[in-house]
Amino acid sequence: MRTRFTCGAREFVTRWSECGPTHHFAAAAGRHIDTILKVAKIFDVPVEIVTR
Repeated sequence: MRTRFTCGAREFVTRWSECGPTHHFAAAAGRHIDTILKVAKIFDVPVEIVTR
């Protein structure tokens, strides 16, 4: 998928890697993050926001 990171791809990967061991990656357009946070709270799923 093509995407642009506000902090640049290299910085994004560094921040994402610091969030802990994972092999999954989800990207959301800015208007969807609030919905993702609400659903994660309902299902008690941790969410790390790397950049907005």
